[in-house]
Amino acid sequence: MIIYNNALDEHGQPLNRAFHAKRLKDRGVDELIGLCTGMIADGAVNDQEAKFLQGWLHHRPEVQEEHVGYLLFSRLYEFLRDGRLDENEKRDLFDLLAATCGHTPQAPDVTLSACTFFDTPPPVLQIDCRNF
Repeated sequence: MIIYNNALDEHGQPLNRAFHAKRLKDRGVDELIGLCTGMIADGAVNDQEAKFLQGWLHHRPEVQEEHVGYLLFSRLYEFLRDGRLDENEKRDLFDLLAATCGHTPQAPDVTLSACTFFDTPPPVLQIDCRNF
């Protein structure tokens, strides 16, 4: 790809941010997985961590465009509507963060592939007036 000198800023970076959009989005998702891993490292999630993650996602709309980012952001919004996490919300958020970074209670020291949330809860399938 040819980039003309007049299409670069004073640091030699493309003026058009779309040039690096995919790389930035991928980096953001990688950072999100790292944040999730750190948040569950002590076995619990607290209000301060949840508010930090909500703010982090708020300032990264490109990460919210990804399914996992959107799901976390929307759930954090629900959980923190009253400004704090109750015990059920803490447990749900912990499970969601663990699934995001691929940690399971059965093997806490092993990182599996990050779960996609397409099957939790199981979807209702209806084909030709039949339910599955």
